[in-house]
Amino acid sequence: MFLHEIFSALLYILAVDLIYGIIRLVRRKRGNRLPWMQELFRLLLVSYLVGVAGVLLLPRIDAGIWDSGKPYLDFVFPERPEDSGANWTPLRTIGEQIGMILGGDPNGIINLLVNCCLFVPFPVLLGLCFPQMKYRYRFLIPFITIPVCEAIQPFCGRSVDIDDVILNTAGVLVGLLISVLVDRLRARANKKKS
Repeated sequence: MFLHEIFSALLYILAVDLIYGIIRLVRRKRGNRLPWMQELFRLLLVSYLVGVAGVLLLPRIDAGIWDSGKPYLDFVFPERPEDSGANWTPLRTIGEQIGMILGGDPNGIINLLVNCCLFVPFPVLLGLCFPQMKYRYRFLIPFITIPVCEAIQPFCGRSVDIDDVILNTAGVLVGLLISVLVDRLRARANKKKS
């Protein structure tokens, strides 16, 4: 199931990146050079945000070829099982996933890693796109985005889980540390140039 979500997210990313690239090229003033590195960082941020939305909020894209040879494309929201209500008990799902890992089920580690790593790039990309942005905003923007996504998920056929918020926030903190390191490396590189 997870591979379907990644495939869908990649299709969304490709479509939005194509549109974004065309808009950026059309809006560029004739004769002005594009700052390619800055444009690359912006494209990465847009791609990342669309990818997160593709995994968490947007319908899954099913595509293929029928037995008759005709191609098909369908948008499907996942069907939430009846018993999958919201989890408001902190660490319950994390405990279950650790139990899965100890029981030899690799899905536990995959779920933990995906939820933890999903928001790591957000503060890093914000820092690369907006180098003057203060660290508190590099934390607050993703931190506010996480519960907003969780609040929207029930309308997208998914369930709310407080443990997702905990793991996503841990990922934001890791991303913020990486962002600080990237800033220091950039400052050191700029100092050597001058």
